[in-house]
Amino acid sequence: MTRRGRTVLLLAAGAATGVALGAAWPPPPIPKSREDAAEWTLPADALERLPRDAVTRAGQVRWLGEKGADGDGQASQEWRLAGILQTPQPVALVVTPGKQKQSFRLEPGATLPDGSRLAAIEGDTATVERGACTLVYQLHRSQPIRTSGPCSAGTPDTE
Repeated sequence: MTRRGRTVLLLAAGAATGVALGAAWPPPPIPKSREDAAEWTLPADALERLPRDAVTRAGQVRWLGEKGADGDGQASQEWRLAGILQTPQPVALVVTPGKQKQSFRLEPGATLPDGSRLAAIEGDTATVERGACTLVYQLHRSQPIRTSGPCSAGTPDTE
């Protein structure tokens, strides 16, 4: 046997021995929980830093898209911008969610399913007017990308 052959054989035997020892070696024991450990609690001053009505105010937060986010008891969006056609004239394709999905082809000036008005269509965006609030929706996004005017709480006013 050549010198190179012996080296390869010794390396193979060492590797096999290492694998066998590693498989036979017992895992470390799982630490036992301490029965005398105290339960986790908030620091005493944690609640003192919050206003007294913080829990009440946190329960009143409404996120955009949540039922009642408009403040008028309606859902803030009962439709989704599914597409925009530019030729021969701009048309927005709108879909209503739910079990009975409906789709609409709306031109600028038309009324959307939630009662707001489709003001304009430009490129991949549709501008919607809801009272004095103006929202700009972009294709493939569920929330408006820009808002202006007195919009509902939770909608960032970016203009």
